[in-house]
Amino acid sequence: PIDPDGAPYTWTADATGRIAVERVHQPGGKDTWLFTRATVDAIDTMYEREKANPPDPRYLVIKSVIPPAPENVSEIPGIKGQAPPTVAAEQASPRTLLRSFFRVMDEAEFDDAKLREAPRYLDLSHLPTDDLNVVGPRFAHMLEVVFRKMKPVPLALSDHWSAPPQVLTGPDNLRVEVLRGGDGCWRFSGETVARLPGMFNSISPKEKADNERVHGLGNPRETLATFVRAVRRRDAAVAKRCLDLTDVATSARDSVGPVLAFKLQSVLERTGRIYFQEIPNDPEGPRFLLYRGPLGRIAIARRDDDPAKAWRFTTATVSGIEAMYEKILELSVEPGTAAADANALRPTFGGEPGIWLRAHVPTAARFSLLGLQLYQWAGLVALVALAWVAAFLVARLAYPLLAWFFHIGAAEADRDLIRHRLGALRLLTFLLIVYHLLEWLDLPFQLGSTIYALETFMLTGVLVWAGFQWTDLGYLFYQRSGKLDAHRGLGDLVAPFTVRIVKLAVVLTALTYLVYQFGQGDSLRQFLTGLGVADLAVSLAAQDSLKNLFATLLLIGDRTFRVGDRLVIGDKEGVVEQLGFRSTKLRTPEDSLLVLPNAMLAYGAIDNMGLRQHRRVKATFALPVTTPLECVAALRDRLREFLTTNSLVDQGRIYVSVTRVNEGNIELEIIVYLAAKDIVTEKNFREEMTCAFLRLAGELDSKLSPGAVRVLTS
Repeated sequence: PIDPDGAPYTWTADATGRIAVERVHQPGGKDTWLFTRATVDAIDTMYEREKANPPDPRYLVIKSVIPPAPENVSEIPGIKGQAPPTVAAEQASPRTLLRSFFRVMDEAEFDDAKLREAPRYLDLSHLPTDDLNVVGPRFAHMLEVVFRKMKPVPLALSDHWSAPPQVLTGPDNLRVEVLRGGDGCWRFSGETVARLPGMFNSISPKEKADNERVHGLGNPRETLATFVRAVRRRDAAVAKRCLDLTDVATSARDSVGPVLAFKLQSVLERTGRIYFQEIPNDPEGPRFLLYRGPLGRIAIARRDDDPAKAWRFTTATVSGIEAMYEKILELSVEPGTAAADANALRPTFGGEPGIWLRAHVPTAARFSLLGLQLYQWAGLVALVALAWVAAFLVARLAYPLLAWFFHIGAAEADRDLIRHRLGALRLLTFLLIVYHLLEWLDLPFQLGSTIYALETFMLTGVLVWAGFQWTDLGYLFYQRSGKLDAHRGLGDLVAPFTVRIVKLAVVLTALTYLVYQFGQGDSLRQFLTGLGVADLAVSLAAQDSLKNLFATLLLIGDRTFRVGDRLVIGDKEGVVEQLGFRSTKLRTPEDSLLVLPNAMLAYGAIDNMGLRQHRRVKATFALPVTTPLECVAALRDRLREFLTTNSLVDQGRIYVSVTRVNEGNIELEIIVYLAAKDIVTEKNFREEMTCAFLRLAGELDSKLSPGAVRVLTS
């Protein structure tokens, strides 16, 4: 009968008893059809009579025969809460069902295929079979949203297979029933599934957004979800952000942070299943203690001095990760934690080489000695040896390339010049290899942080040294390259100045980097602000020096002179040897070094004799007034003829003439323009011209006045 208001119904009856059902009024609930009390009282008698009889053929056909009960009643499945062997472990009790559903929905965050497992926890027997693959995941998602608002506590549910039906309630009449089906498996009831669309729509969009599993650091639940997701996806940058690494040097965080995050996740997998629905999501709440047990403590908190108000694993947790990980190396993953051992987080050769190596070395090699394990000591020795050999080979390969590039010969001085420039390259190669292979050793947290910080400091210093040496190599290339001869004049001014500028830039860059790596969060900003204040102070205190610096830039831009030019500045004269930041150095005819401020050169009058295309040579010869006129004319013509045969003399500008007659002398003046690039050529020409005059005068038998010959050049 299916009439809910019908009379009591008897299934069978005989002399030992009867099996009947009747409608019973439940206090505070609905009327329910139950087996009668007389039936319950007669169960033992009827069982003793029937237990040896064969099963009814109808039950054999539908394959629902229950095996005979053991003599010991306590061993009957379900008597003490144990589920029969045919029931899946994930559906063996109401509490296990709820936690299994949470686990599957958590894993669906990282694997979409897991979402197809969720519908088996819902009673979908009233739906067509063809629609289950489409509708099932949708109902599972709705149920998770409902649970986020309800915030159920799994411990409030029974953990026994034989427990009565369970009901979870929440605000706004949210109600979820958990029932045991005919196959013995616990599921969320069909009535609950039918009510899910209505309950889902009753939750406002704002409440759905507030309870969404956001991947941020705004509260403990968000931080934990972000951390697990990042570690699972090998996103080292995000995983590191979830740890409070305040006590770790800034320069070591990129190296130490991802390793600590991986180890912490491995610890979490062995401390029990994490149910995100049970993690508080109040951004203003107190510190949340995620785990406290024999391994240690794992807590998530928000620092009061953090401008971002982010929740992270505390510094105490971070400092204890290494010890906790050492304890769990021999432990298995908590059942149900990450779909058991099959899906446990495991180190890979390419992703976490240090952790992978530790997991694969023999137990004897992990013997601790002076703070390090035996295999770590052996690895350090091998690492240093490998880095030294690699640095030696790199230097040996670089030497012939540099020698060929700079046209270095067999001279010992040249070879020493190149070898000296390879010192920074060798040390840089050594440190880079050590730096990149050090993670293979998985050093203890504190020691690793210190080494990485020192490594960064040393690497920065070596890079500064290498920058200096490579800048000097660039200047050496400029000096030895014949392709730059056309620009040699300007280059001789610019190259030394550029070398100093580049070295200064290298030093400032290194200082800025060190302040950023070793300082606090706002140290770089303070450092740059300090540079601005220092620049203002320097500007006020060293105005003359800055004026000279800007004058240097003007001299280079205008190409006023170049190294080797002969300058006449007022009553000063000399050859340019060097252009510096503040001053220019001239070598005087007396071989002294004259230092002139660049501001004086930039804003004063400069006679650059080095830019002349020709050197003007003026000579005056004095002959006795008694010299016959025809001899004077012949001497003049012979001198002009001599000058026309000289290839250095501009043939269009040769002037030889008698200029005047004074008391006792006839003055013969010669003006020519000489194509001479240096003073030595000019002096040789003047000597040659004077000797020619004396020779020609002797050939004409002319008598010169004693001391009457004068040679003037300009």
